[in-house]
Amino acid sequence: MSDTLLTIAIACLAVLLILVCVVLIIILKKRKSVDGGGGVSNEEVR
Repeated sequence: MSDTLLTIAIACLAVLLILVCVVLIIILKKRKSVDGGGGVSNEEVR
């Protein structure tokens, strides 16, 4: 049982890391495309 729980925990951590990386890449791309328009980007998100 402990082995299966460990594998599930590792898989969940890997998925979370991948999601965080994807979100960071998207945020960086949006910032580069906007070029300093913080207010505009915030309004677009909302």
